[in-house]
Amino acid sequence: MIESERILKCLGRDAMQKLCNEFGGETIYVPLRVPEPERDERVRQMFDERLREGSTCMSSYRRAADEEGLSIRRVQQIIAGE
Repeated sequence: MIESERILKCLGRDAMQKLCNEFGGETIYVPLRVPEPERDERVRQMFDERLREGSTCMSSYRRAADEEGLSIRRVQQIIAGE
């Protein structure tokens, strides 16, 4: 199955048409995960609040990871803007 058929199968015709209209002929990067800007903002706010309260960076990472169900590494990536 060629790439365009795989994309059509995954997205459906309407979404595929929107994709073609927006990016037709271009090479685009498809991320490994769906962006979650609201969650990422919560993580950043939680991290900043913990630091203002006097917590260490590591305990702030741990707390944010526990509360959002993420790995510490993922929290660090979010804080770093990755």
